[in-house]
Amino acid sequence: MTRGQKLSDNLQNTLIHLRKTCKTLNEIVEKSNCKKRTIQRVLSHHRKKDQNHLGIGIELKVRKRIISFEDLQFIHGLLLHTPDMYLDEIQHHLDERRGVLAAVSTIWKVLKCSGYTLKKVYCPFFYHRTSNTF
Repeated sequence: MTRGQKLSDNLQNTLIHLRKTCKTLNEIVEKSNCKKRTIQRVLSHHRKKDQNHLGIGIELKVRKRIISFEDLQFIHGLLLHTPDMYLDEIQHHLDERRGVLAAVSTIWKVLKCSGYTLKKVYCPFFYHRTSNTF
């Protein structure tokens, strides 16, 4: 599609219907010959405006957040108690105590958004004693 060209209402309704029937964005891109970002914009616009007048339905399939606010509070409590805890240990505690199955990458993204950074590891072999630098 050329830049600035408006999609027809029929094509927009078709894109929304395909997404509603659990098609992935890549499948919709192949079938519609539209760019992925264009499809994302159509779906976003559909979610924001009144959805009843399109006749498609009210709900689109949206991913549920795996880690809730309470789970994030739990993770912060773990890190306050044990600041040098590894991500897989946090994952294990979330699974055992909260019943949340989250990937390590998801836990890292949540921590990164919360303001956490990578920890510095002290290794005595590389530590230079006279200048107190690595």
